[in-house]
Amino acid sequence: MLISSVLKTIDPGMTCFTRISLPLRKNFSVESTRALLSLQSNEKKLRAQAQSKGRFLIYHNKRLKPLMSMGQPVWKSYEEIKPYINHDLEELRPFVLLSVEQNESISFAASTLSLSDKYVQNDSEHYTDLRASMFTIQDRNEAAIVTKGWSLLKWHKKTRYCGYCGSSELIRSLDGHKIDCTKCSEIFYPPTYPVGIVLITNDKNNKILLVNLHRHPPSLFSCVAGFTDVGETMESCVKREAEEEAGVEIRHIEYVKSQHWPFPTGSLMMGFKAQAVSEHFEIQPDEVKEARWFDIQEICNALDNHSECGFLLPPSGTIARTLIENWIYQVSNK
Repeated sequence: MLISSVLKTIDPGMTCFTRISLPLRKNFSVESTRALLSLQSNEKKLRAQAQSKGRFLIYHNKRLKPLMSMGQPVWKSYEEIKPYINHDLEELRPFVLLSVEQNESISFAASTLSLSDKYVQNDSEHYTDLRASMFTIQDRNEAAIVTKGWSLLKWHKKTRYCGYCGSSELIRSLDGHKIDCTKCSEIFYPPTYPVGIVLITNDKNNKILLVNLHRHPPSLFSCVAGFTDVGETMESCVKREAEEEAGVEIRHIEYVKSQHWPFPTGSLMMGFKAQAVSEHFEIQPDEVKEARWFDIQEICNALDNHSECGFLLPPSGTIARTLIENWIYQVSNK
């Protein structure tokens, strides 16, 4: 496939390497941010706004699958779900506040655990696995909201007892972002786990090193990544992961961008680009099945879904895919 054809599919607004790279977010402003803060601190106002302006995304309680239709999230008004929550917003706890848009609509996530058994979705609506949902949602900001809801509901589902004293006497804030223990007064907030992910290039910047992990689907090659250890910076994290997984020493580590990733329970993916000191690598066989250097033509063939290329790349919407597309854009526009 011609590299120029691949470039047409890449959004240049998302491909610039900068010290701090923040994509423009639709329906986002200082006013909506302040409105969100105001709702989180005022439960009476939040309750009233949820009833008048709220839109709710329902997740099936068993595996927290979001309600989807034709690959897009299905948002319900308060009036639509009101008959199934005993006419009392308190019965929806835990439901979680997700965002306030410029059009003044307010997004919430709620589990079917909060609804009666009489609630049944329409024929065109289905509870869909979150991993599959993430790659069918057309609006990336909407996808981020859906993953945020999943992460917060998962936190509530796992937090049934106080982690300090073991009590089950917990009070959940109406916005879903805080849990108080009434016995020992400990306060819990939803955690975020930092993960470093790095695209490794050779010294000529004409090849990238990707790995296929044992837990990956067969033939799927992606960037080196891993959780940050206590006491590490993000740069030292990706350096260590490159050495552990691929036996490669890296330098010239540059921050690119970040992405919230819901798995396993809410990670913050911090994306980097770095240069390998040499092209020699030695995989860690317990975790890595295979590692390979790929040139730009091989990557473009894979992006064009050529079956004969023999490998797959991370799907669109993942930060790994964005890092790879960033590299293509940079190399092709020198």
